Amino acid sequence: MIRIESRPDIGAGRPPPSEAERQAAYSLGGGRKAKETTIAGARDREATSFTPPIGLDLETKGQNLAAMTQAVEKFFAVFEAKMNSALSDKPEVDIESIASAFSDSFVQSSPLGVACHQNDGRFRRQMSMGLEFYRNIGIRCLKITSVKVNPLDDYHLLSDVRWRADCVKKDGTKVDLDFTVIYFLQFIEGAPRIFAAIAGDEQKSYREHGLLPE
Repeated sequence: MIRIESRPDIGAGRPPPSEAERQAAYSLGGGRKAKETTIAGARDREATSFTPPIGLDLETKGQNLAAMTQAVEKFFAVFEAKMNSALSDKPEVDIESIASAFSDSFVQSSPLGVACHQNDGRFRRQMSMGLEFYRNIGIRCLKITSVKVNPLDDYHLLSDVRWRADCVKKDGTKVDLDFTVIYFLQFIEGAPRIFAAIAGDEQKSYREHGLLPE
């Protein structure tokens, strides 16, 4: 486990996040359709590792959509838990575990453009920067509110994941942002891995809700 060494908070008289930090944040997710809302509660998850689900056989023609959906939900529950460990008041980051959610090569598309990554040391550093960026602008928790699964073939699927970010502005005001990320996953020996993601205009959402300066 490693800790994120937080930089000074972003606000009046303090430097805004660098473009590298903003770009790195897209490696972890992206935002669209941001809005202020009230959360009645959150789902609890206890998953702790990216263990391939037992009994998932994608080599058969008759895919079991229920089993695939369950596997993907478990996969993202673990991803969510690891992200929130990194965003907690005493952040602990298991970068290796987070990186294991991605394939050896990974493509992301956002309003910043299309980027190709190798799952290497540089990619891990970018993820660490992205998590630090989230903390600096006030994101305290990321919750998955829904996961939709659309199989493409026996080995690939598209997953529409709805996220909700619990944020605290510099003045103490709480803001909840809803956003969607579309992930493309490949199953290797029953274990899902992200090989591409499409995110919305995260930076616009943050500016509109006062988490970033205009």
